[in-house]
Amino acid sequence: MTECDRVYFYVNGPSRLLMAGIIANEQYKNAEKHLILLDQFGYNYEKLLPVIENDFKSINRLKLRSRKYSHINQFFSCYFGRFSGLRHIFKPESDVILFGLRSPAQKFIIRYNKALKNRVLIYAESLAVDKYFLSDRRDGWTTSFLRRLFRRAFDYQRDYDVFYLFCKGVYTGSPYSENIEQMYDLFGSKTFYRYAKKTH
Repeated sequence: MTECDRVYFYVNGPSRLLMAGIIANEQYKNAEKHLILLDQFGYNYEKLLPVIENDFKSINRLKLRSRKYSHINQFFSCYFGRFSGLRHIFKPESDVILFGLRSPAQKFIIRYNKALKNRVLIYAESLAVDKYFLSDRRDGWTTSFLRRLFRRAFDYQRDYDVFYLFCKGVYTGSPYSENIEQMYDLFGSKTFYRYAKKTH
């Protein structure tokens, strides 16, 4: 992967903050790095953040009103959620890294940055990757029609440029395998050991 001059990380949870710090240092050594932290669901970043914050040029704390993630709530959030706290952050000619792509905020980030022609990269947090994003679905006529009619709420899962997995071989037969890459050893990296020493 060629290094970009600017990279944004959208982080929703402490374990993803750790991954963001490692990726930022190992894959984007010379890039301008920005962090967006979702302050929701009781996420506690305070133990790791003091260790990691100097590796980023900016840290944006994002608070969202919605706490529900039902299908109906996600649908309305995709169409009527303004996400004003996110719109001013991103600039063109950047990489954008997410650790999931299901929430309305993540869908917005993908859609917004693809319009800016930015590269969107997804990193799986564990081996348990939802095949919903990587294989064809067998929907009924009604669901298929709704998916075509309301693409903003449904067709986000194919808009990433690269999906990094811990075990790429599991998805060799996926119709989207050309966008799947093997993740390097995050937790065997020098950055991980540096963070581990400072937090224990």
